[in-house]
Amino acid sequence: MVDQATSDARRKRQFFASLGIDVWVRREERSSNSTSSESVPADSVAHSDPVETSAVAAPVDAAPRGAGQTATKETAWPAAFTIHCFHLGSVFVAVDEALWSKRRFFLDVARAWDGYSAAERQMVRFDWPQGGLDTGADRSFQAFFEHQASTASHRLVCGPLVLLLLGETPPADVSRVGGAVYLDGQTTPAAKIRIWRHLLEAT
Repeated sequence: MVDQATSDARRKRQFFASLGIDVWVRREERSSNSTSSESVPADSVAHSDPVETSAVAAPVDAAPRGAGQTATKETAWPAAFTIHCFHLGSVFVAVDEALWSKRRFFLDVARAWDGYSAAERQMVRFDWPQGGLDTGADRSFQAFFEHQASTASHRLVCGPLVLLLLGETPPADVSRVGGAVYLDGQTTPAAKIRIWRHLLEAT
């Protein structure tokens, strides 16, 4: 039977491998684990994007916000936008559409946080504007977010627009904000290590 320390060490190696970080272990440690089964690294698994389900009305004449546009509390969010979300086991993830091109990376982070379970990804999205609603984009999204994340043990928010809609100020780096772990899209080795530390602290 694999003890807890060995299991934790293996989980860390799997996480770093899925994020593209080489992990070196002692020869005797590698030998002792050679007979146990390891999860296939995320990079070797073909990911497919399930069809998203819109929980709200589709936007009218929606135009994507440019990836280079910086959102702050002093600037209003776009008149039309989409927040892409998915459930993966115990994790709920909300992604700013400007960072949706990095969804594979966010998926790998979510898989690691969920302990590499066999859970299937369930897609959902929030579209704005919505006909007949006058509550404002922020209040509407907050209600959507709390409903979708109510059964999740972990929350991952990606991109400044998501935090602004939740009433939070986006930090300049990976951080824990309002009960969630915030990712700004950085994928450097140093950023991946910071992500791992925050996930451990939030577990």
